[in-house]
Amino acid sequence: MTVASDHTLQQIDPRSLLLDRNLRLTTTADRDLVASVKDHGILIPIIAVQATDGIRVRHGHRRTLAAIDAGLPTVPVVVIGEDTDTNKTQISRLLAQWAENEHRAGLTDADKITAVEQLAAFGLSPASIARRTRSPRDRITAALTVAASPAARGATDEHHLDLTQAATLAEFDQDPDAVKALLDAARTGGFDHTAQRLRDDLAERAARDHAAQALRDSGVAVIDHPTTDNPALPLTQLAHDGTPLTAESHRTCPGHAAYLVPTYRHHDDIENARSHIPIYVCTHPTTHGHTDRFAARSNTTGGADPSGALARAERATVIESNKAWRAATTVRRAWLRTFLARRTPPPDTARFVAARLAAGGPELSRALDRHHPLAASLLGDPDTPLELTQLASMIESAAEPRAQVLALGLILAAYEDTFGVHIWRSPTPTARRYLAALEQWGYPLADIERAVAHPASTSPTPPVETPSADPASASTPAPAAPAETTIPPAAPTADATPPDES
Repeated sequence: MTVASDHTLQQIDPRSLLLDRNLRLTTTADRDLVASVKDHGILIPIIAVQATDGIRVRHGHRRTLAAIDAGLPTVPVVVIGEDTDTNKTQISRLLAQWAENEHRAGLTDADKITAVEQLAAFGLSPASIARRTRSPRDRITAALTVAASPAARGATDEHHLDLTQAATLAEFDQDPDAVKALLDAARTGGFDHTAQRLRDDLAERAARDHAAQALRDSGVAVIDHPTTDNPALPLTQLAHDGTPLTAESHRTCPGHAAYLVPTYRHHDDIENARSHIPIYVCTHPTTHGHTDRFAARSNTTGGADPSGALARAERATVIESNKAWRAATTVRRAWLRTFLARRTPPPDTARFVAARLAAGGPELSRALDRHHPLAASLLGDPDTPLELTQLASMIESAAEPRAQVLALGLILAAYEDTFGVHIWRSPTPTARRYLAALEQWGYPLADIERAVAHPASTSPTPPVETPSADPASASTPAPAAPAETTIPPAAPTADATPPDES
């Protein structure tokens, strides 16, 4: 074997080599490697440098350990020069070890996190690390996120999380309940859907806190949603001296307050849908001389649920199921964006496309009339959807397998664009067929989606025929005080969302 003139090839006892600088967290030699070394010896020399305290291995840590386990008396070592602690040298060492190991046994995610952290500590930017390790930028960013979170870093190995899951865990490392929920989901399934519900809840709390602070700044007390134990009543239900109360006329009353209800825009804006609106109330209407405008009808109206407990339970079920569907929609569309980036079609694409075109239906007609808005988003950048001419050009220039994927994408987006938040209450054959197809192609259904796709094999949430928007009592025909509201789309659609989601 030929080596550079300034390098020396030596036969050295592997037990005397120093192994203290390797980016791998686990450097044990596997049994197959040890067996190979026993049979054939070390075929590729170990690369080392001369340190003040001995010969230090630069490349070949696993081979050195395998040689020790195999009982070899000596191994071939190329000593390439003096050891040094300069930043430039350490960066080169880390990058070289990354390249060497990535193209052999492959680095674990924990190894990569350690390497990226060390490279960043030497002043390399995420973009530079991504370029020099030939890794996607988002993977480097994820590794840095995990490196900064002790909880996420510890879970990477202990709970076998991949880098993306570990980075997600880092988002919630200050919330023990959220961390536990994510770790449970990593073990049992549904990790992405659990994470999205947590993000949605966090965003909703932030939106509520912002709205609540704005009310307090304007002098309005903020209370929790009224219950049967809370005497607060909405102003829409109250009068004073026979005159209906408004937020303005009631402002000087000591009982003036408001509670907040979430408001959601049409599902096209599902990722930025959260805001809160105030429902103004009087906290002690009788004490302050107000009268219930609907008391007479309320007192003479019977009902099987005089306490309102059943209505409240139904309302809570609907709200939770709506939240679950919104979160699932966000995850599903993110999955579709990745799925439709593929170059070759999944199995049964031609049959699925032909069957859907033959069946027709309002979903496809609506997408054609609107020039495929969701397909333009899923097939382009989410922030800058494709123009119609760009979509046409993409189809025109696509190879035949990719063109089949694009045709599938147009049809899937047409269906996806018509499923409102209430589809779980009355699943249609179209929705069942659509979700079952996605599941067949690898999409992991959330529980709420599974109840739609496989109603016979699951126990879906019982539908509520007439949702009550008034949380106070099922027997009180007063105007609704909503638990959440929906802002309808600008124009009617084939799947218009009912105006009241409570």
